Amino acid sequence: AARSVGARACAVPRSRLGSPVRTSSRTRCSAVVEGMADLVAHIARARAWWVSIGAPIYVVGPMVDHSELPFRVLCRRYGATLAYTPMIHAAQFNQSSKTRKRAFDPSPDGADRPLVAQFAGCDAATIIAAAKHVEASVDAVDLNFGCPQKIACRGGYGSFLLERDWDWLVGMVAQVARGLNVPLTLKLRLVMGPDGTASIERTVELCRRLEQAGVSLITLHGRTRLEIKREQRQADWAAIGAVRRALGIPIIANGGVYTLADARACIEATGADGVMSAEGLLEDPALFSGLSVPRENIAQEYLELARQYPPFSLRPVRGHLFKLLHAEATTHTLLARKMQTARNFEEIVAATNVLISARVARRGAGADARDPIHLAWYFRHRVHIARAEAAAGAPAGDALEGPYESFLAQSANCPVPLALVVRASSADAGAGPAPCEGEEPLPPDNRRGEKRLREGAAALAAASAVAADSC
Repeated sequence: AARSVGARACAVPRSRLGSPVRTSSRTRCSAVVEGMADLVAHIARARAWWVSIGAPIYVVGPMVDHSELPFRVLCRRYGATLAYTPMIHAAQFNQSSKTRKRAFDPSPDGADRPLVAQFAGCDAATIIAAAKHVEASVDAVDLNFGCPQKIACRGGYGSFLLERDWDWLVGMVAQVARGLNVPLTLKLRLVMGPDGTASIERTVELCRRLEQAGVSLITLHGRTRLEIKREQRQADWAAIGAVRRALGIPIIANGGVYTLADARACIEATGADGVMSAEGLLEDPALFSGLSVPRENIAQEYLELARQYPPFSLRPVRGHLFKLLHAEATTHTLLARKMQTARNFEEIVAATNVLISARVARRGAGADARDPIHLAWYFRHRVHIARAEAAAGAPAGDALEGPYESFLAQSANCPVPLALVVRASSADAGAGPAPCEGEEPLPPDNRRGEKRLREGAAALAAASAVAADSC
């Protein structure tokens, strides 16, 4: 049967005698030398580009519904020097002009540069077509190989791509890199070995191949796709350091960064060119500055930026305010509901101002900018602060953190989420804000339910009664 043109184009070339075409050792050596020269030139271009955007050190990570323009600008005011857009679905971005307007929000006044646009997808042509819409407004395009959520598996993107055929994966990346007019960057997690644990060797191998494929920067999260939620462990900075030593392009370290001290320690431990934080910045947008800025002040500043750069949805506005004013929002339920059900921006501002007034009245002038652990939104962030202060021999920044130190050291390998343990112990550590008249305080953790709270209380009791290695 006659073979198609496409099949003939992909066929291995053969000689007239029917045997495969053979290449001499000299030809092979020449190809290797040319490949090395191309790689050296690519690394030089990547390094030159990195310097051209200011060699940024402190990076705002991509966060769906959270790393929108007002928040990115807010973080830049407090020390961030590079930011990523929220993840954009390449296929949807191509198909709908409405999606393009909602999903991509560059600053009209240049206040948000350098900027990287992150896309999700696995088809090179689709990703290239999507990137063409934003190339003129960004400094690089990023591919999402790091999302560990199940929706990423169904959508064909994220860290699940790391488990597909690497020849196909690297070929797709190379095609995207060739099709762009701006550098291609990539964010991924540690590659797993056959036993499901992190493999430094496989991670280094894949990153080398991605560098050779034309990637100009790699952001590496020091955890595997399985190390999330209950299974989350300390980020493996040693693995990031191994990749940094093996590659020539810039490397950004991600994972385990909750304070400015963490960021500096991460850079020192890994040798990375920069350090990225995501959830830590949601708890404290001033993280990279090292300043202790009252949350009510940051909330007001965020509202001013949201007014200046109106987002296409009120959802991120509500999300940021709830995290920044978490203690009050989970206590003053009527006010929180007003903020959540507000029909426009001005109604959100009005409800937020009342919450801020309640916060100021509770804390008083000159109070510490941070809430105690059991009142904070981002528990891991608060716990890491307490550990760092304890390790340094300094008194805890919050008086209420002291009671938690007895089990902080035991929590690292405990299967029960530390958040539940902290929440369940809050009644013994001190009361939170008092509700206003007519309001009922929300449960200590209204998102998880009473059953898991009882599990947390049981875990706390067990942790205080057994040795540190019993978990």
